[in-house]
Amino acid sequence: MVYSKELLAACLIAVVALVSANPCPDETWRYSPHSHKCYKLYNEKTGWVVGEFKCAFQGAHHPSIHSPEENQFVSELARRADVIWIGIAQFGTSQDYVWSDHTGYDFETWHSKHSYRKPKYNKGRKCAKLDSVTGTWMQSCCKVPAATICEKPAEGPRGNYQTPTTTTPTPSTTAPWWLSSDNTAAVTNNNEVRRFRFRRL
Repeated sequence: MVYSKELLAACLIAVVALVSANPCPDETWRYSPHSHKCYKLYNEKTGWVVGEFKCAFQGAHHPSIHSPEENQFVSELARRADVIWIGIAQFGTSQDYVWSDHTGYDFETWHSKHSYRKPKYNKGRKCAKLDSVTGTWMQSCCKVPAATICEKPAEGPRGNYQTPTTTTPTPSTTAPWWLSSDNTAAVTNNNEVRRFRFRRL
């Protein structure tokens, strides 16, 4: 069977375009095929709540991790920051860990100081960080600063990516689910100031 050079070139261009299409909003986000999500590292060290706000204004959350492959991907992305916040926390008086994006708690990889299992409840340490060197999680006070990685769903179905169009998202006027109670926080987005009430961690 003989193929023309033009047909082979067209096929090669189509394959390269398909492989190189970025399913993430832009080149500052990294795509993971394990989770079909996009991730972005912010080296600025903040508390857990401030980091979650930063992610929420981009339609994202701290990472929720559901497999060893996802954990490895996030660990490698976090290498420049050493330690980053992950999206798991204990809210209010609950002793249960919950992911900030409401996905199920179906995977864990706690640090050896916690016997590699979910640590005992500690009301002063209700959030968790990921150590990028060991890939393990550690309980932490939610106010002790760490770098942030934001996670959001990739655009387009798995395996059928299209180059994302450039659009400016409309800022949400709905507070993230974890905000309520008698505390307030003021945040800005596009020169708008919003005051939210939020639950104490």
